[in-house]
Amino acid sequence: AFAYFAFDEGTGQTAADSSGNSRDGTLGTTTSVESSDPTWGCVTGGSALDFDGSDDQVLVGDYDLLNAISISAWINWDVLTTDDGIVSKRTATEVNGNWALRLDNTGTGRLEWMVWSGFDTSQDFYSVSAIGTGAWTHVVLTFDETTNTAKFYINGTLDNTTTSFTNDLEDTTEPIIIGWAGQTSQFFDGRIDDVRIYDYALNQSEVTSLAATAPIDCVAWLNASWAYRKQIIIQSSQVDTNLTNFPVYVDMADLGSDFFANVKSDGGDIRITNSDGTTELAREVVEINTGAETGEIHFKADSLSSSGDTSFYIYYGNSGASDYAVTDPYGRNAVWSNGYAAVWHLEEETSGTGTANLYVDSTGNGNDGNDQVAATGQTGRLGSGQELDGAADYIDMGDVLDFADPADFTLESWIRPTIPSATLAVSGTSSSAVFDGVPDVTFQHTTPTGTNRLMVVGVSLNNLGGETVSSITYNGGSLTLIGAVNHLGSGDDDSRVEIWALVAPAEGTNLDVVVTFSTSPVAILNGGVVGATTFTGAEQVLPDPSDFASNYATSAGPATVDLASTSGELVFATVACETCSGLTPVSMSEQWNDVSPLSPLEYGAGATKAGTTVTTMEWNLGSSDHWAIGAIPIKPAAAALGDQMTFMSKWGGSGTDRSYRFEVETDATLTLLLGGGTINISGTTVMNTDTWYYAAVTVSQSSDEVRLYLDGSEEDSDLAVTNALGNSTYSFNLGRRDDGSQWFDGNIDEARVSSTIRSAGWLSTGFNNQDSPSSFYNVGAQET
Repeated sequence: AFAYFAFDEGTGQTAADSSGNSRDGTLGTTTSVESSDPTWGCVTGGSALDFDGSDDQVLVGDYDLLNAISISAWINWDVLTTDDGIVSKRTATEVNGNWALRLDNTGTGRLEWMVWSGFDTSQDFYSVSAIGTGAWTHVVLTFDETTNTAKFYINGTLDNTTTSFTNDLEDTTEPIIIGWAGQTSQFFDGRIDDVRIYDYALNQSEVTSLAATAPIDCVAWLNASWAYRKQIIIQSSQVDTNLTNFPVYVDMADLGSDFFANVKSDGGDIRITNSDGTTELAREVVEINTGAETGEIHFKADSLSSSGDTSFYIYYGNSGASDYAVTDPYGRNAVWSNGYAAVWHLEEETSGTGTANLYVDSTGNGNDGNDQVAATGQTGRLGSGQELDGAADYIDMGDVLDFADPADFTLESWIRPTIPSATLAVSGTSSSAVFDGVPDVTFQHTTPTGTNRLMVVGVSLNNLGGETVSSITYNGGSLTLIGAVNHLGSGDDDSRVEIWALVAPAEGTNLDVVVTFSTSPVAILNGGVVGATTFTGAEQVLPDPSDFASNYATSAGPATVDLASTSGELVFATVACETCSGLTPVSMSEQWNDVSPLSPLEYGAGATKAGTTVTTMEWNLGSSDHWAIGAIPIKPAAAALGDQMTFMSKWGGSGTDRSYRFEVETDATLTLLLGGGTINISGTTVMNTDTWYYAAVTVSQSSDEVRLYLDGSEEDSDLAVTNALGNSTYSFNLGRRDDGSQWFDGNIDEARVSSTIRSAGWLSTGFNNQDSPSSFYNVGAQET
């Protein structure tokens, strides 16, 4: 560079030339401190100069550039007027060869390059784009006399070009000046950084490199008493709509070891500001453990944007600071002043039961909960929570939180229900029989008493003549064909496998299984094996034929088939092979294994195996001419509860005094009841045991609308609700109905009640924040 002014000194009267050419600049018109000195301002990693638009300038000196010039600068205008100078070589007495890069004289915000050919006579070249205020913009002017070419680049992109700029640069006696265009009132109002002057025309690649990294303004510090801070940047992709006064949760574990090394042990020195670094926001430190490096904090964000990231600062490291009073404008209660009627973080714990008002309502509205929780487990979703035993544990807030018509309200809570799992198993002993050329086969099978029963029958046969099974019944109930395969894929004289199934087979001992064939078998050649197995704890729908997996070959085996399955399922398979020397199951539970007495011999077997991502069903055959194998997954029944599990309610035994009841239904879906006792709205997701879910419901009595949400997504709505609530005398409970029924078994955390309707965007953003805080925000490095 001909000259390079990084403006990183941060103090003093000199703007050093970092090019090595010793063309230093002086702040103002002399080396003394004076009104024409621009002021040093902070940018990350250095400093910039702030020009007041009145008389501020940097005087560089009389250095001439002939034939070509490039000027590069980062600029940030505060106020746009006209003719504001960026860099110039010009004074009030204009002479041939003076030049200036400045704002144009029309007030439109365009850049202007001027070279004079005499007093008040110049040639001008303008940018196409206008420059705005309040943001850093990179500008480059290049001029090459030999080609009469001038170019403007803005933020690294070519903006305008001319090849007819004919005025030349000359040897003049005026100084180069930064921040002034040489005449009265032509002063720059704003900040300038990283000014570079070259004696040749930069190319596009060089311009791109110069524009790559913009200055970042330093953010003011809250108070010198706080030694440290970190920036928290909320990701706009996690915010589903623009929100105001939104409570943001911060998992302190995300703040790093350096935070815990410097924060007070009680978190009393924690302060949070918005992006300017000084405007303080209300916050609540729920819990902190500096040794374990864990903690929970919430703050009220004045705004969150869904189109651009939103920044905040968390300050710490002030040993003399103490926590705010809960009623302070920046204290606990103020975090929840935006329509919250009650908020319980549920981190409290004490031995025994009966402690009054143990569970604090963080809104300050006095809806504290009495301790009736004997369980001591405190697994929570946001820090600590409460474990409820499903038999006697609950939290009683008393007769509060009535929402008589036409009041609107929202209920929210994290729940982790314990749902009894269905156990899928083979019921009793499987049965089998061989057949040898008869038109049908009858044998007996016993199905013990059990819930969620499913029966499968596997058939292994030689189908000379194209014989197949036309029907199978069990105690008169018809089975359905799920899948079949021949060892050649089609045709006859094959080993063939068929699998049939029946939902809810009859319970009983030695009930008849009747297998009927499609044509009369050839008595001396058609034979095979048929077997039956009953499962309990099975899904009460027929296995999907599309899940049937099969394989076949003319080889000695082994006979194998792979089937996609999942944990908790059982895979059932049947195999058929001709003239095997035997069937030996590989890592499977054998259900039957037999051989038809006809020649050629037809062997058949059935087996089960626990499901995995890919389940391999396999038999060793010894020697064999050909074989076929088929398999299906047997899925477990959905978990079911013996009774509903209520986790938030103001509800008792009977009558119109009932208000609302938020619960897990017996089919493990989410349900809300209002007023009379009928289910008003139900979810669709069947919840898994010991899994955290974010449950929410909005009730608008003013517009007769109810909407139910699970994990931030709407699952159901009723837009014509007629249940009008009155003032109930029942207590508000977490973990049961007030009449001592429908106890919740599992964990509960972060329960909230609002006296307003929370929008879909509010609830989905809340889920994003609380479900994965480290994805919701980024945490910056520790600043000092």
